[in-house]
Amino acid sequence: MNKVSAKILEMWLRIPRWFRLFILKAITIYVICIVLFKGIEVLFNLESLGLKELVICLIASLAILFILNKFSKKE
Repeated sequence: MNKVSAKILEMWLRIPRWFRLFILKAITIYVICIVLFKGIEVLFNLESLGLKELVICLIASLAILFILNKFSKKE
């Protein structure tokens, strides 16, 4: 590890744990919201979509559906 990365790690570890987790969760929620809202925009503008983009959107939707279905099942 070089000096710069060691210094960055040292600065990161000085930040309280609750604040680090809050920042990481906030960034994750922000990215998910942006993806969700952009997806809704695309759905309302279907005439501007080509077949390729439509297939990609459907595959991504199916993947998300299977993931949510897998974790929502009670054993």
